[in-house]
Amino acid sequence: MIETVTPDLLITDGHMSEMTGPELVVELQGKNFTGQIIAVTGDGTSENGFNELGVNLLLKPYRLRQLVELINQLCPAPSEQITQ
Repeated sequence: MIETVTPDLLITDGHMSEMTGPELVVELQGKNFTGQIIAVTGDGTSENGFNELGVNLLLKPYRLRQLVELINQLCPAPSEQITQ
């Protein structure tokens, strides 16, 4: 799907049923994905993998305000910023 749709932002978890979050990031980077990536994790193992990949990390548990602030920071659109 990433070949036909190029989102500005992708949010992923550290652990999914088919692959880990870091594995997904490596796959996306191999397909020249240019969007921003936010990874959410509560697992120290995934945290290390994400840090090595230069991904924006949000540790669980997090507040909605933290997610909104990070999205606005990564995808600024002054007239269209997300509000709570």
